[in-house]
Amino acid sequence: MAELKDGSALGDTAEADKATGSSAYAQEAPAAAAAGASSTPPGSEAAAAAAAGSKRELEEGEQIAIKVVFGKQSTTTSRPALSTVADLKADIAQHTGVPPENQKLLFKGQLKDEQTLQDAGLKSGSKVIVMGSRPEEIKSAARVQATALGKVGGGSGGDAFEDKPATEQWCEQEAHKKVLAKGRPDDGWPGIKERQVPLRDDQTYIPGLLNSQGTKVRLTFKPELQQLWVGSVKSTQKVPYHTVTKMESQLIKGQEEYSILRVKVGASAHSSLWLYYVPSQAVSGIKLRVLGVGALI
Repeated sequence: MAELKDGSALGDTAEADKATGSSAYAQEAPAAAAAGASSTPPGSEAAAAAAAGSKRELEEGEQIAIKVVFGKQSTTTSRPALSTVADLKADIAQHTGVPPENQKLLFKGQLKDEQTLQDAGLKSGSKVIVMGSRPEEIKSAARVQATALGKVGGGSGGDAFEDKPATEQWCEQEAHKKVLAKGRPDDGWPGIKERQVPLRDDQTYIPGLLNSQGTKVRLTFKPELQQLWVGSVKSTQKVPYHTVTKMESQLIKGQEEYSILRVKVGASAHSSLWLYYVPSQAVSGIKLRVLGVGALI
């Protein structure tokens, strides 16, 4: 009987301990779960704080210093990283005198007005090339072109080089035939049929051409000034790239290794520069230099 009592007592004690342990576990488990839920992996808090700080800096207007190059001019302007390319153009207009609507900004391609500087990949020290012309330069170019576009025949009868029906090739039109009859200048490049050859970086001019007056001229690229020069012994026409709206060419019948090149300037149908005996293999290279990749699409 005594053993039964002892065993009973031991059993009662074990049951009591079990009950006590279960109660304690029940109380501790929620606390542990709560603690676990609030814990974060090591380093994540620091990363989150850094990201928040970076975002806050941008929102507060983190400034980036951008080098702006326009022709021979170079300046540095500071803008918030989240400001737009249109905002940058407004700053550039104050430094260069080129209105925003006349500007093309180049940085790994042409920048779009709605882009933020951050989205465009600009950082402090980045260099942006400005293409464009001041209003007075455009007016000056227009005056020069009005007097030097070579209106053969002249008079009040209109431009002898005006557009003709599409079925009539330029080389068959009377005004162009008169120029072609003067012959190709001796110092011109040899032409190549049915092939386009990229211009090398060191090929900055094309000699041995004729303008619409039949005068020998040289076509020169001035990327540092963003200008195209058509120069003779007596004078040079300077055409800002920005004012060139289109470039067209046609092969010269019977001399297909050479072409006639038309450079349209501005919106007027009559504001064009005509160049003759342009090596046909160089036509695409000329368009690429002046108008960019879009001219070949």
